[in-house]
Amino acid sequence: MDSYNYAGHTDIKTLTYIAGDGSVIDIKNLVVGLDIFSSISYPYLKMNVTLSDSIGLIHNTGFTGREVLIISYRINDPELTSFGYTQLAFHLYNISDRSRNAQKNENYTFYGISMEYMFNFTEIVNRTYTGKASEMIEKIINQYMIPDEMSRRYQIIAEGTKVLVKKSIDIDETKGDLKLIIPPMGVNKCINFINEYANNDDNIPLFMYYEDHEGFKYKDMIKLINEDPYKFKYTYLPSDHQSMRDDDPNVIGHSFKINNYKMEKDTNSISDIRKGLYKANTIALDVVRKNFKETVFEYKQNTFNRINDNRFIQAPSEISGECHRSLIMDKSSHDSDSLFTGGFLGFFTENPKVHKKVEYHNRSKSFKTQIQNKILNVVVPGNDELNVGMLVNFSFPQASTTMESETVEDKYMSGKYLITKIRNNLNLNKQIMYTSLECIKDTEIL
Repeated sequence: MDSYNYAGHTDIKTLTYIAGDGSVIDIKNLVVGLDIFSSISYPYLKMNVTLSDSIGLIHNTGFTGREVLIISYRINDPELTSFGYTQLAFHLYNISDRSRNAQKNENYTFYGISMEYMFNFTEIVNRTYTGKASEMIEKIINQYMIPDEMSRRYQIIAEGTKVLVKKSIDIDETKGDLKLIIPPMGVNKCINFINEYANNDDNIPLFMYYEDHEGFKYKDMIKLINEDPYKFKYTYLPSDHQSMRDDDPNVIGHSFKINNYKMEKDTNSISDIRKGLYKANTIALDVVRKNFKETVFEYKQNTFNRINDNRFIQAPSEISGECHRSLIMDKSSHDSDSLFTGGFLGFFTENPKVHKKVEYHNRSKSFKTQIQNKILNVVVPGNDELNVGMLVNFSFPQASTTMESETVEDKYMSGKYLITKIRNNLNLNKQIMYTSLECIKDTEIL
């Protein structure tokens, strides 16, 4: 490991450009900045890289949209127990912002996405799947995302770059057996289609399919918010705080300080009411039977898992009436009715694909609104151990001019947050990385 100099100090081992003709070029000295993006709501990693080109890279190799960028880096921080270098491969699909800042220098930006996206971009799924939703999705990932052909491509890349990219699969099990006939659709639409039928033991189905730096994941949000938070707590301290002094023996590790933050979304009672957090009414219409079922949801009468223990959302006032109403189609009872299972005269069989029960519809919407009650953006020193879907603890001091406030936490801002988006920004000139996090949190203390 290179010597550690400052928080976010990064060892960038490899930045290799594979041109459309197969030539392998080290572009580390040309790169000015690099951003890598991941999101819990998007199935692939994305990136952009800005170059100051003084060797005529585009002139000599051209750009066809078939190029590949190989990246290998790690944070040189003794407090982090990283598993080694983060190794990624991106398909470069776009180039933009070309400009000259000197006679013999050209600036431009490449945009890239995980190679798996381009590998299955034209694939169409059209078949029958049986079993649990999680089992179906795992089969699709193995067949279309990381098949043997994809592994062979990474092996070929490793022969030329000495960087072997490996991706894992992490699937949370769903509840209930299904039989689904998939109409012709793309791979990602197919996964979203199956996800609509997924359920969990808590009957609050909210599953997320995404890619992080380790691989592809299909995770239950209920389980994510109950996992242990990241081992270190991040703390925000103003520059004039006493613990920022270099001579303070109790100075907090610089690697785990919050550089800056912004609360993008805070408690909004009107929005919460409209989204059905506190009370909702669902009308489930069965067009075959020509009847309907009405379900009323009351937040006060339901129990949800929460990101922060002993923290509850409090309704702004007693809410009455129909704050949120929705209409959905329902055939949840058809699987037990002889009319639809072949028992009626023995010739009519619907063989329905049982959807999530109507009773769970409002619970899911309320839970989703609850855990996104606050959205916080923070910037911290680079940390390659953080991934979307992780819980992290933040500590903010109370905002006050008194000295005592420096030791008192802001009880509304502090606590556990779930990471939903990450942007790792690498500055190659300074060999430093900053990690920008978008995090969500459920709510206030009563």
